Amino acid sequence: MVTLLEAAKDSERTYRESLLSTYRQNKSIFLKNVEKYQNSALQIFDPIQNAPLIHENPIVRETKGSAKGNKHTFESKKQFYLPESEIQEFYDNGYIAKKYRLPNFSDQDIKTLENDYIAYQNSCFNQEQEAAYSKLPDYFGHLYMPSIIKLMHDNYDFIAQKSMSIFNKPEDELFFSIGVFIVDEAEKGENIHQDHTYYIFDQLEPEIKTSLITFHTSIANYGQSKFHLFPGTHKEILHTLNTLKYLLKHHIFIDEELAMLSACVNDYTINLNQLPYDNAEVFLFSHLARYPQLVYILEKYKNTDIAGYEVKTNPGEFVLFDPALLHSNGASSGNIDELMASFDREIATKNISRLSLAIRVMNTRNSANHLLWMSAAEDLQTLESFLNSQCAKNNVNKIQINKNTEKFHTVLCNNKLNDPNSPYFSVDEMYHLHKQTGAYKKVSGK
Repeated sequence: MVTLLEAAKDSERTYRESLLSTYRQNKSIFLKNVEKYQNSALQIFDPIQNAPLIHENPIVRETKGSAKGNKHTFESKKQFYLPESEIQEFYDNGYIAKKYRLPNFSDQDIKTLENDYIAYQNSCFNQEQEAAYSKLPDYFGHLYMPSIIKLMHDNYDFIAQKSMSIFNKPEDELFFSIGVFIVDEAEKGENIHQDHTYYIFDQLEPEIKTSLITFHTSIANYGQSKFHLFPGTHKEILHTLNTLKYLLKHHIFIDEELAMLSACVNDYTINLNQLPYDNAEVFLFSHLARYPQLVYILEKYKNTDIAGYEVKTNPGEFVLFDPALLHSNGASSGNIDELMASFDREIATKNISRLSLAIRVMNTRNSANHLLWMSAAEDLQTLESFLNSQCAKNNVNKIQINKNTEKFHTVLCNNKLNDPNSPYFSVDEMYHLHKQTGAYKKVSGK
């Protein structure tokens, strides 16, 4: 059994190592931020003067943590909706312990997705893909991997209805993003974290608007890598500056140098004013800067340790959880060099301890019209060029995207919002675009 404090202590070490090494390798770009911090340490908190020290989870806030009155339950609608008892379990614990299986995801589909991921990741590594198609390939499978898009299309009602049950929102308010994540043969994973904190701009807001849930689906298990959820820890969301300010206000000890580095890296990243899809530094530094969150966790739970719930899923099975929940993966925590190792080489099945698919479902855009870190603006021509490159490979005619916009958002919308004037592609629209390229011509009946 892994406890929260055990995992957090290991994670504190690896975050510390990662923050120190990355900062020292990039000292020159942070000089202005360091100078600002040294002149007036409190100035670094100016951007969050209208924000709380700790943000409330928007799902808990919107539902008041109760399934009573929910309009999207199995009891009222049957089909794929969740029973009221499971919805309440989600609100209370941050996950549902029951393991589910996607109804239209065969063993062959699972193997195809695994092979597609390896091939795509290797093609990006070998620069066989255009740079525009290689941005965070593990986060944007719903754009460039036909097998992932087919999974979403074939299981759309199942995913949408369960999401409606948790959010207690109608289908036309849902948005989707899918990532694939690897833990390599070293079995080093990312330890204690919340997914919300990748989106650094939310720390400036009076409240977080976007709700987020994840269908964490197993694709392959070849090693001893673990995935743990820590029940009940989803009710508050930690962001770097807010948490650091909390530590200082409550006189909780944090190493002075590490506090400065976290603050300066965060300050630098905010001022870039870009999303992770558009800037690799934002993706990396927003991850590293959250070191104060580990100090907060170690203090808060020092007398109330929590036993981790180990998720044991076979390929094709998933657990539904709130990624605001503190969670961890890997047999142990890895520092940034260890975590990035699998992306600095070609990979094969022998290099995989665990491969997981994260189907993320969101609702409610924030004040910047973003859906957390997964939404960014991309040129329509970029997607069209990719699709036509696939047409050439499959020996079919070129296609033209039927959209009246020059840019689109890098998340998928629900099928209720099919619209040529919309900057979003629905799951159905994206599936049929890939179908036109010949991506599914070897799959009978599709």
